[in-house]
Amino acid sequence: MKMKSVLTSLVFMTLLQFNLRAQTGTRPKDFSTPVTPALANRYANDIKTTDFNGRPYQTLYPDAEGSPFFSDDLSYADLLLNKGATYQHVRVRLDLMNHELHLINGGGNEIVAQSGLVLKVDMMDSVTGLLHYRFITGCPPVDQQDAYQFYQVLSDGRLQLLLYTKKEFVEEKNSMSGEIRHLFKERSEMYTLRDGVIVKLKRDKDYILSLMGDKQAEVEAWLKTRKMNYKSNGMLSGLFDYYNSLVRPF
Repeated sequence: MKMKSVLTSLVFMTLLQFNLRAQTGTRPKDFSTPVTPALANRYANDIKTTDFNGRPYQTLYPDAEGSPFFSDDLSYADLLLNKGATYQHVRVRLDLMNHELHLINGGGNEIVAQSGLVLKVDMMDSVTGLLHYRFITGCPPVDQQDAYQFYQVLSDGRLQLLLYTKKEFVEEKNSMSGEIRHLFKERSEMYTLRDGVIVKLKRDKDYILSLMGDKQAEVEAWLKTRKMNYKSNGMLSGLFDYYNSLVRPF
């Protein structure tokens, strides 16, 4: 009986080790691999157990006008994962209807990453290779958004300027012809993020200056040399960039 018990234990341990290997490390990689192989080695098991593989992507709205994506074209991007891993040169595109990141895996298939897995997406310019767009997740819930929503970073630093864009699939009926159109419409809001607090931005000079009170004199002097349009995302980005240049940590 004792020998039988030992054999049973050995069989159980062998099966357990086999299952663990199957779950954590011996399957072929089917995610986009980084340019630097060393980045993959340390975090390979983390990625597999957090479902980097994602689910297959299927087009649900083939006849709709417009697109649910930030850009229909795939971009090369560097990714920061929730456990600290960094992956480079991954082909991605961002779905702004479901706020999900799509990736091209090693088999050339488009998949959807698990919500919350990717914390930062740095999309690179295809010509220069420099940072073109940055998106982040993990912001505190605000309004109708949870922590899994993607925000575009328009200005980075101590006081971040964020743009939230949401695309919606709508149906419109022509009152004259009765023709029905299916299309994607987008809405957007700006937010600021500082010290873990996210707040909707008011496009108002006095309000913005109140956010920059520690450098208000410098900011007001900077504004006097410019004709500011607070409805312009580009001009607001420039203003926040200037403020953040004044408060960079030592």
